[in-house]
Amino acid sequence: MLNSSASDMAAPMGAAAAQPDLQGIGLVTLLTGAFLSVMSGIIVSIAIPSIQAEFGANPAISSIIAYYGLAYGLALITGGRLGDLYGRRRLFVIGMGGFTLASLACALASSLTMIIVARVAAGLFAALLFPQVLSIIRVASGSDAARARNLSAFGVTLGLSGVMAQLLGGLLISANIYDLAWRWVFVLCIPIGLAACALGQRVIPESRAPGKARLDLAGVALSAIGFALVLFPLVEGRALGWPVWLLVLPLLAAPVFVLFARDQSAKARSGRDPLVDLRLFARGPVAGGVVIAFLLHSTIVSMPFIQAMYLQVGLGYSALHAALIIAPAGVSFIFASMLCNRLAPRIGMGVTMLMGAALAITGYLLCILIAHATPAIAAGWLGLGLLVVSCGQGLFMPLMLNVVLANVPPEKAGSASGVVSTAQQVGGAFGVAIAGLLYFGMLARHTGEAQAPAAAFGLATSYPVLAMTLCIFTLPVIFPRKQP
Repeated sequence: MLNSSASDMAAPMGAAAAQPDLQGIGLVTLLTGAFLSVMSGIIVSIAIPSIQAEFGANPAISSIIAYYGLAYGLALITGGRLGDLYGRRRLFVIGMGGFTLASLACALASSLTMIIVARVAAGLFAALLFPQVLSIIRVASGSDAARARNLSAFGVTLGLSGVMAQLLGGLLISANIYDLAWRWVFVLCIPIGLAACALGQRVIPESRAPGKARLDLAGVALSAIGFALVLFPLVEGRALGWPVWLLVLPLLAAPVFVLFARDQSAKARSGRDPLVDLRLFARGPVAGGVVIAFLLHSTIVSMPFIQAMYLQVGLGYSALHAALIIAPAGVSFIFASMLCNRLAPRIGMGVTMLMGAALAITGYLLCILIAHATPAIAAGWLGLGLLVVSCGQGLFMPLMLNVVLANVPPEKAGSASGVVSTAQQVGGAFGVAIAGLLYFGMLARHTGEAQAPAAAFGLATSYPVLAMTLCIFTLPVIFPRKQP
């Protein structure tokens, strides 16, 4: 069961793809969208102290990150479906253009409010472009092998974006060229975005779902309300102190999602076009893949938060010093993302993913041991544990995406990519919220103690261990049993 190959998983949908091949400069241009979307979220976090130094201490400073994530998460499913209906390349270019303009607005901002508004716009436009990356890879890769290679390149891009965000963010802000400080992290996005817009129209193949379906506006509204009720508490809970009313909001999301599911199912049965065809989730690989996307991304996003708290706040390291400890892990992720495409055909996708999850768990446990051994062991050795974690994630993630996309019809690629991306975004917000509760809760219990940061780091890192363990138990769901 766990030794299924890429071609086995793609078989149900393999006959449906007859699109222009995506390769070379077209693939590079497409992956630029993923690079900017991910790098922007990380590099802005590094710039927060510099922004605060210019505009003063303000509780709203966290909204720069929180509202970008909120806008991004709410619009991903809609962005994916718009690509299906009106052209995936077209939505990619529109999203990239809007994201570039929003970055320019951030760089020119003269107030905190202007930055927050521009970041909300950037999140919305990122939600238009990001789902198109995965859906175009699904429909425009000329073969199952090409799709696997392109998804491996997607994994490399995510690893590279993490490395570059840490290093460039630290270097640009420390260098403070022309006294622009934090503005450089937004200026950096502008030439890259402009180049991607100019090239995208020429080198990325266009595709869309057949027919003349319309956007399901009722579905858009219901999904946005439901995810707002879930995401708002996760992104703002710690800043607001987790008041009772905030904890009630996720409970209110349940009836909204029930209504959404009934609405989407009724439209699918009557032949109308729902925002999300829920019949896709009858496929084990799709349903299991979305669950794993949630769990995996909750660890990928929460761990940098835990690292920053421990290294910069707990141990007093500079942003650049912390970045130099963390950066090799990004290189490890890149290497493993390239390696997984070679391992999977030999030992099976399931075995490769199991190996990746086991490596990630081992790396997390190693990080906990190193933190508790500090200062007897230099904290810099934490980079070794993170390197093992990232190697496991690099083996795991591209194959997970391949399994999901291989089981989605090309005409539904956009909405399915939006669902997977939304699961990742909600998972990331959930992971940070849980890690924050564990970290600061333990820190409060051991206030003033020398080992308080290590104890807090260890407890918070136990969440990624649990999440990756749950990923292992979900693996059998995404690999259907072969019929005798």
